Amino acid sequence: MSKICQPISSKEVFLQSAPRTARDLVAYTKKVESECMYGLPSPEGLINNGKVNPSKYGSVGAKDLGLCYETFLTSKACKHGCECRWRHANLTKEEDEWIQLLGGDCLARMRRHWSSGGSPELTTCFPFCM
Repeated sequence: MSKICQPISSKEVFLQSAPRTARDLVAYTKKVESECMYGLPSPEGLINNGKVNPSKYGSVGAKDLGLCYETFLTSKACKHGCECRWRHANLTKEEDEWIQLLGGDCLARMRRHWSSGGSPELTTCFPFCM
């Protein structure tokens, strides 16, 4: 079984050792969603808010890195550039190692796509910069 599919209770020790950049962004995410819709509803009826869901890298909402979906999981440059509400800065060594511990299966994809659309513009609107 992939680590990412394991119950959260089996990851508690790793979640407790999260880097300081992993935060509870639930209220901030709701604020972004209310101010600007980054996308259209998916076939499942979910709104694309432009952020990588922390479950993609094995985490939970209370330990969210606030990563821009286009920057980290697509080969396109983020269309919002420096005004994106989500983080474009590359993963730190500590974050990279933490995601590995969580069993984040998408880490290789995140590494590959981070600069595939060109060097990402750093965001000025993401309020939780390191």
